Amino acid sequence: MHRRIVGRHQPEREAVMLTTEQPYFDRRPSGFTLLEVILAIAILALSLAAIGEVVRSAFGNASDAADGLEARIVAENVLDQIKCGEIEIADSGPTQMNQNEAFSDWAVQLLVEPTAVEELVQVRVLVGRTLDPNERPACELVRWFQNPDSVVAASATSS
Repeated sequence: MHRRIVGRHQPEREAVMLTTEQPYFDRRPSGFTLLEVILAIAILALSLAAIGEVVRSAFGNASDAADGLEARIVAENVLDQIKCGEIEIADSGPTQMNQNEAFSDWAVQLLVEPTAVEELVQVRVLVGRTLDPNERPACELVRWFQNPDSVVAASATSS
């Protein structure tokens, strides 16, 4: 096809002509191979699965946080009722609250325990959906109140 040019004066032309021709097996087609496409799809699928798991976990954590906040509001409400005298300081529960008393159905339990100081009692308010002994409550608040027995004894001695 090409003539070989022999001589001293045109070596550049010969080099150009020889380098412009490429054998068929050296040519690479443009585009992606099937293996590259499959690998790209697999990487994309794994990435989407990981992102989906993160989103699912975030929604679960947000739901747990909302439940914990609602349970704390219910527990604070019960403690406020004890402070006002609406609820007596005594062991009670678990008592199921209705929609008028709380945002949703919550069970409330009061545990009254003596302290090292005779005039004080420890009131523990447990709030949860069921308050099973095997489950941890959604909220547990502890406050100290004046012992009702010591108030009665003090008023009886002063009269």
